[in-house]
Amino acid sequence: MSKRLQSQARRMRKAPKWSEDRLWEVLRSRRCGGLKFKRQVPIGPYIADFACFYPRVIVEVDGAIHERLLQERDAIRDAWFAANLFRVLRFSSDLAGAAPDEVADAILKAVGREEPGPRFEISEQPLTPLLRSDPLPQGERVELSATSCVSMPSSPTGS
Repeated sequence: MSKRLQSQARRMRKAPKWSEDRLWEVLRSRRCGGLKFKRQVPIGPYIADFACFYPRVIVEVDGAIHERLLQERDAIRDAWFAANLFRVLRFSSDLAGAAPDEVADAILKAVGREEPGPRFEISEQPLTPLLRSDPLPQGERVELSATSCVSMPSSPTGS
């Protein structure tokens, strides 16, 4: 990743567009179905407006210029992201600014995590890992949930 791209992403984070700032309030801090988003992220030769690495999804907020002049450039960019196993979701800046909750709902639906009601709840329980004195048995892993850590047996078929 080039230093030029990193500094450009940093400048973009410091001076976000209004619509991106509104959407960021809904996506930040795992508020959108527990998905961890980063904003203005350099990925390869591009800067993604919002990126979530699990599941691999890029959210782009596009102004009217993208509809008129930048469709070909966006198609090349989307193809690069797809070749690198990212799914690209594009939303108009008008929608992202006026209805960020609708955009978040569409993101959750696209990644298969439809969740009605509030996306972010403060738990009364502390987020402390399950402490074990013995090591985990072979074939188990620890997965974090929103409120605790649980031990999950892994499948021999990998699914």
